[in-house]
Amino acid sequence: GWCALPSDVIDASSGIVRFIRLQDSTSNIFYDLMDSSIVLLNSHIISILLSQNDLYNVNSIIGLYTNINNSYITMQASAFNDYASRDIIAITNDNVIQASSFIADAVVPQLVDFSINLNQELLNLTFTEALNTSTIRLSQISLQSNTTNSIAVSLSGGSVTAVSNGRILVIQLIRYDIDNLKTNITLATSQDNTFIYLPQGFGLDFAQNEIPSTLRQVDVIINDTVRPYLLEFEIDLNSGVVLFTFSEPIDIQTFTSLSITIQSHSNSSLNSIALTGGNITQIANNIVRLLLEPLDLLDIQLATDLATSQETTYISFDSNFVSDVIGNSILPLSVASAQLVASFTSDTTPPRLVSFSLDLDTKMLNLLFDEIVNTGTLVPSRFTLSDARIPLQYIALTNLDSISPNNISINFVISENDFNIITSLDQLAISRETTFISLAYDAIQDMSSNAILAIPLASALQVSTFTLDDTNPMLVNFSISLDDLSLKLTFSETVDSSTLVPSLITLYNSIDLLIADSFNLTSNTIYNFTLSPVVQLVLPPEDANVIKGIRNLATSINNTFIYVSPGAINDTFSNPLARSSSPIPPYLFIPDTTMPSLLSSTLDMDSGIIILLFTETIDALSFNSNFVTLKSD
Repeated sequence: GWCALPSDVIDASSGIVRFIRLQDSTSNIFYDLMDSSIVLLNSHIISILLSQNDLYNVNSIIGLYTNINNSYITMQASAFNDYASRDIIAITNDNVIQASSFIADAVVPQLVDFSINLNQELLNLTFTEALNTSTIRLSQISLQSNTTNSIAVSLSGGSVTAVSNGRILVIQLIRYDIDNLKTNITLATSQDNTFIYLPQGFGLDFAQNEIPSTLRQVDVIINDTVRPYLLEFEIDLNSGVVLFTFSEPIDIQTFTSLSITIQSHSNSSLNSIALTGGNITQIANNIVRLLLEPLDLLDIQLATDLATSQETTYISFDSNFVSDVIGNSILPLSVASAQLVASFTSDTTPPRLVSFSLDLDTKMLNLLFDEIVNTGTLVPSRFTLSDARIPLQYIALTNLDSISPNNISINFVISENDFNIITSLDQLAISRETTFISLAYDAIQDMSSNAILAIPLASALQVSTFTLDDTNPMLVNFSISLDDLSLKLTFSETVDSSTLVPSLITLYNSIDLLIADSFNLTSNTIYNFTLSPVVQLVLPPEDANVIKGIRNLATSINNTFIYVSPGAINDTFSNPLARSSSPIPPYLFIPDTTMPSLLSSTLDMDSGIIILLFTETIDALSFNSNFVTLKSD
């Protein structure tokens, strides 16, 4: 309070406190009262009860009314009247009056109310008097679960605002402290487990009185009912990791990736992948690392125009995705309002060939990669099969036909030409120990156009599964030339001509074997020992003459058929020739166009017989003796 001693009896009801100024001796520092109260006492003595507002404002002015040396008063003439309604004589700077006595504030401020609002993240402390906010040390505030400080969180920062004339401190908590409170699930969840501790020296009033050491249970607590939301997410397709940052601490036990959809547009799920699982790790109370399920990562890589750039990577999820530590479910992101990825790392890792298998029975080459590859980028000639890392035999493939879509495991059909070359080499691909593969860096690319890691010949990869050819070769077609006595047999695969048994090869003049004339080749048949799908034979003249001597056999394409019996020849894996249902005609028939020549003649005068010897079989019925002339030398 404040007391004035006028020279005459004053009408207290006429007082206007707004005309009273408290100041220092120089008037450089001053304060005009605003809403203090005049005690109605008609006397020479006027008592003014300072309002909390005026008291706070005076106390907050440095160098004013802190001792008797800076406590002065001035007032306007109309500040008071006497009972004759005459104004008092104004007190100006020329006649400023110093306080005759000064009693400093020695009352210790006390905490009388404590509330916390976890929705607004505010801490309200109410004291018995105004505090000097510049003296408040927030780091000394401790929130604890009981009176014994078993679980406590000490504030690390924040901002302080004084309201209600400085008696109430409103402390805006910082995110770090709020997160610490929320992650301690047995602290500040109810009135029963919420206490505040203020040590002595936490703060001062304007008279430098220290707040005493205080432990107080919360008066009002407003629990967190605000739902968490996704601040941002990042995706790294190199590592297959998605990083989620939430607005507040979350309960990792409630996290489920089954609620997540990765989509290419912000408002459509037409091109999207719903996740099926993954490995989660909480790396901070509001940050979760999700290692994508391998199959989910493969699906993302397979999808067209999905997660190929930041612009094609969005996320949506329902409210079951995750909850905060209080149990508030996350604000969902619908398919129609998906969130754009904050950071996108594309796949820059080269694919790698992990293993391969070779099945010579089905002519199938299977390549297993460590990520999805684009079969459209395959360059067959960049793949080499060899018998060893320091090879004796090898082949650069010329053609591979994919029978699989883009994936990590691709099946290729080896071309007939490559297969026949492989099987014609006696050291290559005859066992697992003789089957290796190497490749150049541009042999194939992944879905992000990264070229595969090369495997040099010296580091060639050994086959993991090798299957021998177990299929019987078949006679595909043949051709015959009676002009040069050649016979060419073409099989479905490479055969070993060293296993040929000519006597099991038969020429027929009809496919009806019951009425057909035939001729079996003899061991005199000439052929080379080769590994090839084509076997070239040359008929010996004596066999050719026998064939020509059989009327209506091999005189045209219409009476020329061949049957090669099982066992007549084997492939390179000792599989015998498959049985055919009937003789087959030639795809090419060249008739005999060579004119026969007379080699010699013998005349037996006793029998009257002339013997004529020709270069080949002739048709005796075509003989015309009128063209024969006997003459001497």
